[in-house]
Amino acid sequence: MIELSGEKSALKRGMDYLNRLNVNIQSLAQD
Repeated sequence: MIELSGEKSALKRGMDYLNRLNVNIQSLAQD
């Protein structure tokens, strides 16, 4: 499996986005 630094950084941005989205959903669910 070949991992390119560009793909890894893009994946990290995607994971960070999903994490923020998940936190937003959890905070809305608690209201």
